[in-house]
Amino acid sequence: YTWYDTISTSCDTDYGQQRQGCKPPQKRYIGEVFNMYPGTFAAEWNNNTIKVWHFPEGSEPADLAGDPNPESWDPERMLTWFPFEPDTCKNAFSPQELVINTELCGDYAGNMFELTPLSFATGYRSVFGNCAGGKDCCKRWIQDSSATQALKEYAYWDIDYIKVFTLHGEKDYAQASGTFLRNGKALHLQEWSASNRSDPSNPES
Repeated sequence: YTWYDTISTSCDTDYGQQRQGCKPPQKRYIGEVFNMYPGTFAAEWNNNTIKVWHFPEGSEPADLAGDPNPESWDPERMLTWFPFEPDTCKNAFSPQELVINTELCGDYAGNMFELTPLSFATGYRSVFGNCAGGKDCCKRWIQDSSATQALKEYAYWDIDYIKVFTLHGEKDYAQASGTFLRNGKALHLQEWSASNRSDPSNPES
């Protein structure tokens, strides 16, 4: 684990310009380490803080099975915390949506693409003359059929379960999730429902 023990209180986020937004103290792992030591991620978000833990498989707190008590969890397993102090970004946090996503060639990963030795194996680098640089080279490789097998082997999720808990007495406002929302409703579900109703060949319409 490596601790980064400074808090960035700026809410302005632009990774391409090294503006990290609300950056809390944290321990950073790369994905390969999580693959070697699978386990359970747990997050707590209350009026005072946001905290995230990672428990290697077999070391999960027993109370995660029903009535979790984060105050009793091993602080050594905590990856990060963000205390809501007066000068931090507390008001920047609004109702959240859980999205499971494999990010391919974003601002950070795309710009770092040519700095990784493995990028030579893809065949896409600016020195080869077939792409214009970091993000472009990454994008062109992802779009190439040669990336298919590598993505099948290395870019996938293996999730046993997801649980969401609320404080005692508070109502859970769970709803169907969608990457894009319109007026708080999942856009793709609205469009799917509308297309089904208008499609006479669909037996469920």
